[in-house]
Amino acid sequence: MHNAVIFDLDDTLYKEIDYVISGFKAVASYIEDEPNLVKQDVYDIISSNYFFGEDTFLKLVNDYKLNISLEDMIKYYRSHIPSIKLDQNTKNVLDFLKNNNELKGLLTDGRSLQQRNKINALGLNVYFSDIVISEEFGSEKPCLDNYLHFMKDTTQNNTNYFYIGDNPEKDFFSANKLGWVSICLKDNGQNIHKQNFLLDKDFLPTHVIDNILEILPIINEK
Repeated sequence: MHNAVIFDLDDTLYKEIDYVISGFKAVASYIEDEPNLVKQDVYDIISSNYFFGEDTFLKLVNDYKLNISLEDMIKYYRSHIPSIKLDQNTKNVLDFLKNNNELKGLLTDGRSLQQRNKINALGLNVYFSDIVISEEFGSEKPCLDNYLHFMKDTTQNNTNYFYIGDNPEKDFFSANKLGWVSICLKDNGQNIHKQNFLLDKDFLPTHVIDNILEILPIINEK
């Protein structure tokens, strides 16, 4: 039997809050010369709007009467090259799976430009040649087609499939339906979207883990 491991991206391979902070810093640098803003305060203003649940950029435009449009600010945020990186445990897991020819692909929802910029910044092209991004693919999780894509070139009977994600509301339903082993990386308190495990059992993962290193013994059991 062969193992085929497919990963989610955001809040699984890295913490999405790191991308958000990177984007806020990029926008702060972009608009810091606006006459109504004090340079060293721009990032603090943007981040405090976000953490207090405000419409981050809209409030900034309205409060400070900026010459830059809301649309331009959002576009800059979405197109920025993020300052994010893999932690050492994640890199070790990916290195191990790659060296054992067990990495199958990356399956993520999001805009193409943003997700590609994240993938490039994290150096994930070294690990994944088969990448499904919802905007490019034409459908989002939990659409079955997004998962079936990774089975098209293999014989299911000879392959154990694993999907590692973080969001029970959309990540595991189709994986479970296809007979994959679904693994949820538990929120350590930093996830953008809080995890809901009060769902029908069809949505729940096969395993819940606290540390990404725990993936390896689960895979080795098969």
